[in-house]
Amino acid sequence: MSGQNCEWNISISHGNKITYNIIISILTDKKKIKICDLRKVIILRTKSIDIKKNNKRKNINLFLKEQYGGLISFIDTLEDIGILYSDNNIYAILTNKEYYDEWFFV
Repeated sequence: MSGQNCEWNISISHGNKITYNIIISILTDKKKIKICDLRKVIILRTKSIDIKKNNKRKNINLFLKEQYGGLISFIDTLEDIGILYSDNNIYAILTNKEYYDEWFFV
């Protein structure tokens, strides 16, 4: 992971937990969402959280980009959220069996 020596005011695990909880809450309402829309919603929902790097205000997407290389790379590390490539778009989806009983994930 890049950026381990950076001066973020939140830990990697705290940033992961914030992002994970937001993505899960979004995907329980909608079963899939475009990645570009997901980035915007994450920024809006974390606007009240004070995220800083070197005492300068940043957003959670910049945190994820520095720690994982971006939102898609972060989602790839999660087991119950997946990436779906369809119709020249990239979607985030829940991969829990309770939501997709008839699907088979490879």
